[in-house]
Amino acid sequence: MAAEPPRGTVHQVQHLIYDGCRILRTRTADTLAPETLVALDAMLAELQPIEGFPIGPAAARHYGLAHGLRTLVEDIVPHLQPGPYDGDQAVDASEFVATLARVEQELRTAYEKEIASGR
Repeated sequence: MAAEPPRGTVHQVQHLIYDGCRILRTRTADTLAPETLVALDAMLAELQPIEGFPIGPAAARHYGLAHGLRTLVEDIVPHLQPGPYDGDQAVDASEFVATLARVEQELRTAYEKEIASGR
């Protein structure tokens, strides 16, 4: 499989949002209310071109990504099934939440500094 071309962080964040919404749309359609599906479809239509939408400053993208990942990992780690998965070694996720919490806090500090400086 050919590697995708490199993406800037704006493009990466947009893809994460778009792909996440697509997954939710296809995998949870029978759970979501019809008006929620309509709103999700509208959101997907707005993101469809995948040409990048402005998210500035960069610190906002980084902090938002760290926050979202920490929340996701925090929600799923308690439900991880015992491994191994694709190899002979189980995944030790015991420090994932703590690590992402540190990343999130450090990036929040950088974000707050960048916002305060008016950049």
